[in-house]
Amino acid sequence: MWRVPVFIKAAPPLTEDEETFDPNDDDEWVGHPTTVQHVEVRAVTRGGKSSVVVDNLDEVPGSAELTYDLDFGHVAVGDRVVRSIGLRNLADVECGVGMSAPDHEGVFQTLTASRPMPPLGELDVKIAFQPGRVHDYHEIVTLKTSLRTIRVAMRGAGISPALDVEPSDVVDCGDAVPGDCKNATLTLTNPTAFPQRWRAEVRNLSSPGQSTSRSPFTFSPGGGVIAPNGTCTVTLSFTPDAPGSPYGYEKMFDGTIAVVVAGGGGPGAETTRELRARCWADGSFVCGGDAPDGEGDDGDGDHFSKDRVLPPAVNAVGLRTGLREPRPRAPYESIELTLPGPIRPGDTSSASLHVGSVKNADGGGSNAEYAFASFDADDVAKGWRVDEPAGSVAAGDRKKVTFTFAYPPAPRPVDPCYFGIPETVRADVTCVLRGGAPAPSEEGGREVRVTLRCRLLPPLTAEEIAEAEAAAAAEAAAVKASAEEGDGGGDGVDAGDGGA
Repeated sequence: MWRVPVFIKAAPPLTEDEETFDPNDDDEWVGHPTTVQHVEVRAVTRGGKSSVVVDNLDEVPGSAELTYDLDFGHVAVGDRVVRSIGLRNLADVECGVGMSAPDHEGVFQTLTASRPMPPLGELDVKIAFQPGRVHDYHEIVTLKTSLRTIRVAMRGAGISPALDVEPSDVVDCGDAVPGDCKNATLTLTNPTAFPQRWRAEVRNLSSPGQSTSRSPFTFSPGGGVIAPNGTCTVTLSFTPDAPGSPYGYEKMFDGTIAVVVAGGGGPGAETTRELRARCWADGSFVCGGDAPDGEGDDGDGDHFSKDRVLPPAVNAVGLRTGLREPRPRAPYESIELTLPGPIRPGDTSSASLHVGSVKNADGGGSNAEYAFASFDADDVAKGWRVDEPAGSVAAGDRKKVTFTFAYPPAPRPVDPCYFGIPETVRADVTCVLRGGAPAPSEEGGREVRVTLRCRLLPPLTAEEIAEAEAAAAAEAAAVKASAEEGDGGGDGVDAGDGGA
């Protein structure tokens, strides 16, 4: 309803000359009253083809037919996003709402069943988008009502939301002492054209020897958003509170770093890297021994299992604080080193340990000194030797010490292989460590007992030698025949070409 004002001017006096009166001249009306009246105008609208409108979507510009745009954006493969089409009924009559079926692949799915929309009412039609592969998806669906037909262009992109992570293989936080802090740097790169939200975490962490349940690894930052084609530098800090175990193992502390992209339920949603670190009681150490195979010896006569949880020994303070008392330190350290094998008399096998010195977080430290004792006379006769039995190592460095086993070509009558029996040859050697920061508390240095092993097979018998030579000859003949057959085929082709 509208109210329209109408201004009505009074007629001039009858005594005036009507022939000379000009109604358009305002001066002629001076002194005559003006009346104002209002006219009410009412109209009734009826439902038409435009009585159902879409409230929350924009129109597709330049389309030949009126079409609305429904954009799901970038969605991780396997993830699901739901959007709605907001309909509003402008008519005072009820209208039915239906929708054409989306594609048969099921990437777009209608979640709202067909139903009538009340007069002057609203209805949200829910649509789900769940990509099954990395691809750009487009589809047009039709919403049919009793008042009009509405076209909706749906689109979305299936993406693999992985980040590029450097280092590309192993993240090693290095060597530390209790209370120290060592840092490693990771570089995250977003290779896509859309921002990605991420978080970092450590999984399957093994940290035996720690006195608390606190993780010794922390990330800074631990998550965030990386812009398209952007990078982010992440610092991984290693702050152990007690020496790790077993001694000499390169992976005292180990686990898996997972860089997870938010909303990633499909392939490529996370990137993993191997994590390792070491914590030593002293600034000087020997590293590179065999990996624990489940159970072994931790140097003080007790059986050690890498996955075993050590029982806490607590006093009255420990009961209140939940902390464990430090384990008593063994009088010496133990390392086992197995050389590659098996070998036979006359062959040689070698393996190495590393002697190192810890550099503190502030860059300080001191040189470490080491000395391996001489092998027993019987071990020397069997073929054991070490290339550099003594030396010094600068803070933050490592020095490789190589052990070699070269059994004589002619077996000794006192050894089992002389009688055709395989054996594992063992040698024990002791190393004394001095220096480093902190230095060993023992006056004469810290003792590390190294057990060397190598599998030795007896010499080949005459029959075995003959069989091996025959097999080698047959293989050589087969290789030669194959080469000659290939050359002959080539000559035939050349001859044919020449005849032509």
